[in-house]
Formats: sequence, structure tokens, C-alpha cells
Amino acid sequence: MAASLSTKLECLTSVLMFFMLATLYQVHTTKPFTVLSQGEFGDMPEREAGLNSTERILSVRRRGFNRDLMPRILALYFPQYHRDPINDKNWGVNFTDWVSLLASPRLNKEGFEIPRPTEFGYYDLSHTEPRKRQGELAKKYGIDGFIYHHYWFYDRAHPGPNLAVPLLNMLDDGHPDIPFFLNWCSVSWVNVWMGNAVNQTVPTNCVNRRKERVRCSPVILQEQYFDPTKEEIETHYQWLSRFFHHENYIRIQNQPVMLLYYYDKRAVPIIEELRKLAIKNGFDGIYWIVGRSAAPDEIFVMNNPNLTNMMKRKTQTLDMFPLDDVFNQSMTYPYPLAWVNTYEIPKWCQRGRLREEAAPDTRQEVTGILTAFDNTPRRQYKDATIYGADTPSRILDRFRTNLRTALYYSACCQRQTEDQFVAINAWNEWGEGMALEPSDTYGRGFLEIIHDVKEELRNAGCNND
Repeated sequence: MAASLSTKLECLTSVLMFFMLATLYQVHTTKPFTVLSQGEFGDMPEREAGLNSTERILSVRRRGFNRDLMPRILALYFPQYHRDPINDKNWGVNFTDWVSLLASPRLNKEGFEIPRPTEFGYYDLSHTEPRKRQGELAKKYGIDGFIYHHYWFYDRAHPGPNLAVPLLNMLDDGHPDIPFFLNWCSVSWVNVWMGNAVNQTVPTNCVNRRKERVRCSPVILQEQYFDPTKEEIETHYQWLSRFFHHENYIRIQNQPVMLLYYYDKRAVPIIEELRKLAIKNGFDGIYWIVGRSAAPDEIFVMNNPNLTNMMKRKTQTLDMFPLDDVFNQSMTYPYPLAWVNTYEIPKWCQRGRLREEAAPDTRQEVTGILTAFDNTPRRQYKDATIYGADTPSRILDRFRTNLRTALYYSACCQRQTEDQFVAINAWNEWGEGMALEPSDTYGRGFLEIIHDVKEELRNAGCNND
């Protein structure tokens, strides 16, 4: 019996030594392998060509983390800080969010500070200098590009773009000098999104339902129309094409990237027509990403189990979108979702292990991250929505955790491709407390975290290299 046990232990030891040596040999002799998007494997070594899907993707992962194919960190950019006819009509002449922020109290209803800008001040984005400084600072801390909000309402009474002066001026002066793409915010503007508005000049119907709160019915400030003629869509495309051909515009496989802020099936014919026009213009189409109101399925941690029913009711599931026919990709748009607090790397992917059932053509999804959210400047004080109210240090810690998780998940738990992005809300939406820009509350804290987390991943890889 003893001899038999000894023999078995010797055999087991030999087997373990064999696998350890084989692993070491593979780590030191195999070069990194870049996985192409759309499920293509390019010039795959002959020994891998015959593997099935699971074996193939696991083999690619074993080849190591490709530091030249890191997920790109993009910040949503709010271009509102300049005079615009719609703001003049709805809020008063020369209105911008700076007016609301300057008029807001020092503290919100939870007793925490409302951030104010420091280094850049209350700028006018029609001017070159603030945009130049924005681009320089973003690149210094590792932000790979901006996603500019783009407003085109197909309103025949007021044709053309709105809040677009900074974008048009960028074409002339080149600033911010940083990669970018556009986010078509194809929704109507209403005055009571997440709370009752302040400062507006358009009258509303308000009812005092309780002594301490006044509720107002939504009033449409600007309608989004979905019935354009082909000529009107072509006019829109001609405006877009100037950006599509810009040297800093982000393109994937010769397709300029566009984000659709919120899915509306009425937008689909417009999207398809814009794609046809892009092909006529020398591109291979438009790479459309659609935003969905949802937390990242694999990595979010339920903040409050009591909100499960709300989550099910408000979450937009992937089967709601025509992804294969219309959209190339989806994004868990970084809205302030009450049931989400932090992200967590799934157990099946810790130390860079891919889930065994993952396939090479598994669809990538852009992960959205919120900095913080407090719309007190835009809303009645008691009606303001505040996401995760906490001390600045805890908010920064949460942001670090969520960014590290999102980057690791994208780089190490999925196949590495050129279409991997992490989107942060936002670079400068001060009216809702979402700003990576330096503030009196957070300093450069958000930016420093972006820089540090990127370097950590770049240096450590997936802990399997």
C-alpha cells in the first residue's frame, strides 16, 4: 500500500513538473498576438488554425496581454458653454450652465459640496484657448479622446445643428487637438428630466402635490423630429463629413464612429441613409454604437436589492436593439442608475482567465463609468438627484475601483480589439456635477486616477503574462 502511494505521488509530481516547464517554455517563446475585430484572426499560426472556437480564444489569451491594444478611455464632452439660440429662447439671453452653477448653493441637500471649476474657470468654448488647454490636459493624464454631444433635430423651423460653435471652431483652429467622435443626442429636450428645472423662461404647469415639493409636467423645449426628407439627411451628412474626414476623427476599419445617445426605432431609417451616404463618400460605412440604459451585465454590483424591480423595469436589454442589422456595438451609457454603485471583476475572469464558453465573435460592449452626479445647479434644491452622495475621497475611491474594473474587464476578460472603449461621463458637465476637469472639490483627482490606473494595467497586464 505504501509503495503504491509513493509511486502515485512520484507520477503526480512528474506530471506537474511537465506542465510547469511547458508553461514556462510557452511564456518565453510565444510572441503577443493581436486579435482583429469582427472575429477575424488574421495570420494565425498554422498550429492554431484547426482549433475550435474555445481552444482558439484561450490560445490567443495565453499569448499574452497586448499593451499596444489597450482599451481607449474616452470622455463625454458637453459643448454647451457658449451663446446658442435655443438656450436664449428657453433660458434667457446668453444663458449657459455657468449661470445655473454660479447661482447654486455651496452645499447640496445631502450636505456635500457642489464642485466648481478652478484651473480653467468659467470659460467660453467659442474661444480657442480653453479648448486648447482642455486637449493638452486630457492627453497629459491618459484620456484617449472626447465624445462630443451632437445636436441635430431635423426641425424645419430651425434647421441645422445646435450647440455646435466649439466643434465648428475646432475645424478652423484644431483644438482640442485630441481624437474624437460624435454622439448624436437624438432626443427631445424637456424641462423636468430628473427633477424640476430652474431658471427657464418657458412657463410650465406645476401642481403643489405636497407642501414641500412642487411637481411640474414635462414641457418640450425642443422637439426631435424623425421625418426628414432624403435631402435633409444629405444636408446633415454634408455637415458631418467635415468631421469624418478630420485627421483626429476616430475610425474603425475605414468607418467613422458615431454614437446614438438613446435608441429610438424612428432613427433607424436616418442611420441607414447616413451610412449609405458615407459609403458614397469613400468610407466603408459608419460604425454605429448605440447607448442603452443598463449597467454592464458582467461586472456591476447590485447596490440595493430592494431596487431589483426598478432595475428590471428600466433596464434596456440587448435584445431590444437591432445590433446585427443596424448597430455595430452597444454601450452601457453612464447614466446615474440608482441600483449601481461599484463594479467588480467577475470570478471567472480573475487573473485574466477567459470564460471557457467565450467565442471569438463574442460581441464587445462599451462600458460606461460615472464620475459623480449632482444636478442641484439645474433643479429645484429639494428635487435634485444626487448619485452616491459621499465625501470626495470616497467618490474618488469608487471611481478608481470602477475604472480599474472596466479597463481590466475589457482588456483581460474579452478579446483585445481596436473597437474597445471605456466611456466616462463626463469631461465637463458641470450642471450635473460630472466633471473630470479640475475642481475645488476634487482637484485633479479624477485625472490622476485615470493616469495611474492605465499605467497599472499597462505594467501588470492580466497577471498571467
